[in-house]
Amino acid sequence: MAAFNHVRDLNDVALKPRLLRNLLKEQLPTETRSFRNPADIAAVVSPVKTYQLLSEELSTSSSSKSAVDAWIDHILLLARSNSPDKCWAGVCLLGVTCTGCSSDRFLSSFSDWFNVLVSHIQPCGVSDVVRVASCAAASDLLTRLGGFSNIKKDGISCAGKLVQPILKTLTGDASEDMLEIAVELLCTVLTYFPSSLHRYYDNAEAAIVSKIMSGSCSSILLMKLACCLASLPKSKGDEESWSLMMQKILLSLNSLLDSTLEGLEEESRSGRAIASLVPPGKGPPPPLGGQMIGGEAINNRDMSQQSVISIVSCLMQCCCTMLTSSYMVQVVVPVRPLLATIERVLMVNGSLPEALQPFTTAMQQELVCLHLPALHQNVLEVLAALQKGLHSQVLPHAAEIVKLLTKYFEQCWVPELRTKAYTVIRSLLISMGSGMALYISQVVIDNGLIDLKDAKYGCDKEISGGVSIELSQRNHRKKRKHGSASGPLVEQQASVNPECNEPPEHQASIALKIAAVEALEALVLVGGSLRSDSWRSGIDHLLMEVVTNACKGDWNHFRNPIPLRGCGAASEDLQLVTLRALLASLLSPASVRPPYLDQGFKLFLKGKQNAGTKVAEFCAQALVALEVLIHPRALPLVDTPLQTGNNLTLGRMDFGDSKYKNSSAHGIYPDVYDVLDYVNMEDGFGSEGLDSSKQREPNAVDVTLEERDEDLEPASIDDKTGGNKDQVMLDVPADDTLMGPGNPLLADVGSDPMNKESAPEIGSAVTHKTADISQKHKLEDDNESSDSFPDIVDADPDTDSDSSGNS
Repeated sequence: MAAFNHVRDLNDVALKPRLLRNLLKEQLPTETRSFRNPADIAAVVSPVKTYQLLSEELSTSSSSKSAVDAWIDHILLLARSNSPDKCWAGVCLLGVTCTGCSSDRFLSSFSDWFNVLVSHIQPCGVSDVVRVASCAAASDLLTRLGGFSNIKKDGISCAGKLVQPILKTLTGDASEDMLEIAVELLCTVLTYFPSSLHRYYDNAEAAIVSKIMSGSCSSILLMKLACCLASLPKSKGDEESWSLMMQKILLSLNSLLDSTLEGLEEESRSGRAIASLVPPGKGPPPPLGGQMIGGEAINNRDMSQQSVISIVSCLMQCCCTMLTSSYMVQVVVPVRPLLATIERVLMVNGSLPEALQPFTTAMQQELVCLHLPALHQNVLEVLAALQKGLHSQVLPHAAEIVKLLTKYFEQCWVPELRTKAYTVIRSLLISMGSGMALYISQVVIDNGLIDLKDAKYGCDKEISGGVSIELSQRNHRKKRKHGSASGPLVEQQASVNPECNEPPEHQASIALKIAAVEALEALVLVGGSLRSDSWRSGIDHLLMEVVTNACKGDWNHFRNPIPLRGCGAASEDLQLVTLRALLASLLSPASVRPPYLDQGFKLFLKGKQNAGTKVAEFCAQALVALEVLIHPRALPLVDTPLQTGNNLTLGRMDFGDSKYKNSSAHGIYPDVYDVLDYVNMEDGFGSEGLDSSKQREPNAVDVTLEERDEDLEPASIDDKTGGNKDQVMLDVPADDTLMGPGNPLLADVGSDPMNKESAPEIGSAVTHKTADISQKHKLEDDNESSDSFPDIVDADPDTDSDSSGNS
């Protein structure tokens, strides 16, 4: 009967112990069956993780506990086996057990499991396959152990037993795979139990640095070593250890740069970087790793230039990790030495200084130029990490950073590097606010104008006729002022013409365009409130042109809407970025009404029709966000009046023509109602019953808006001509005629002055219900009071009421 004891379904907790026993019986290695490849392990691990077979459900505690007991006994038997294949399988499954078992099971058994793993990590008498698996399993065990704060001492004790075997592996002749997993295990120790490495600090630093400087490590291993070296000060946990490590890394880095950039940089830059690292009156710190790793040592080792560049990149990665990782105590970051090192690398553009031309061979120059983009990319990562770690605290050095980036943009035309520079600028704008926007706005606009020129449309006369003509004229004046300047950005911008001179690769980089648009978006978001009309109109025009070009073509299939490399997802990403930047431009505060609101609405409406895409989702959200700008009942966000003499200054939007800037005795912001009322009154709509002596002056429109909703309060304004009051009620249609791009508010009110022809169309959208003032006074005289009702007269429908009344 037991064979027919079925479970209910997949959710039945009684199913888990049965599946676990089935795996033990059918798939785990035995004396006659062994795993042949990692796929066999994956076939066992997948159901264990999917069904959480080791969690020991409480409702079936007895059966689950017995099944897990059998599982653990079997894998420990495999892990202690003398057969490498079975031992490897047991160790791998033990690591899975460490992460998947219950907390009670782990706390009661981790010590025994750890002893099994440590016995296989020793470098003698164990195959590399088993050692690699043992290190991976030990890393899983320590990671799980680090989550229990009540057994911190036990964790430190276990981690301390692993330090010496790891350091022996690093200093020995181990395989690349073994070195990688050993370094990962060391990083785990430094992350969860850093104090266990305190007494081995110097030995660990020497072992890590020796392996980095060997020049024989892969790029993946170097990055892992960089993480270990950057995390090493955590084992001591004091400020001095962190500062000393950063100082030693920067000194070693600059020493390597001396040999790498020899012949192509000015000696003064190297001297400034070194001088900023060693304060006057103090000696240099001990060398990194306790050994000389300067230029002479590198040359004596006969190391290739590529290996030196790899080491430099590794040390720069160390700086990035130290700047962005959390630390136990507050530390002082050496900003000036870091910026001096960054400037030293970024200002080398491959050209030869005049003083060094007789001493530098063409081969030396070619070798440096070959590896220069990689150095620039790494040092830009350091600059980004510096900003990320310090946030707004880097503000005292903002002028120096902006100056550095400005010079770099003038001489760098590699798309990948310019892309990274844009990301740094965007991060600076977001973290430091409008103050940074004042300094860096011109850099973003000037370079964005060049990088956003499309291969087909980018050099057209529309863009050049807008902001680029002004930039070109200004840059021509700057060029005449400075005389003979070779290669800066001003000359590149002065040569903007329909025959684009930039290489096709530069124009074809979608990533570069995305980064440039994101930087412009950040500038608008951060600096829009400054109302800098000197650059705002140009950037709005540029963003409108870019988003128009990016969205040309078929929205549904993204059939190469712009002539760029790549399509599909990359094109959709560019469209999303440009649309987001356009929305930011329309919503950002400005002294005038958004000039491209109508065109923007048309683009968002078109994008919304592309259902099922990210573009459609964003366009729908954008239309909701823009509704406040075009809804006729939109009220100002602030009720504070802004007056200049007798005329009211528009605070939220400017309707273009001065005749719509109405004055008000009470100082209320004019809104769409005021403009509509004036247009219709000017053209004679709704004024038939008004006395000619009471006609309003064109520039003195006084209205009292009747309440249309609970949150709209009526506002009364005295009539300047007669002291009387009119009541104007606007009946807004319930359909969406006012929301689309064909809305008269979008087409006429704003960028273009309203004319006589547009008035009837606007008048058709609203209804004026005006009471004749003279008739109103007559009704008040006839009635005894405003609250009385007229008498009800019973009369025959066929009888003349007048005659009846007279009789």
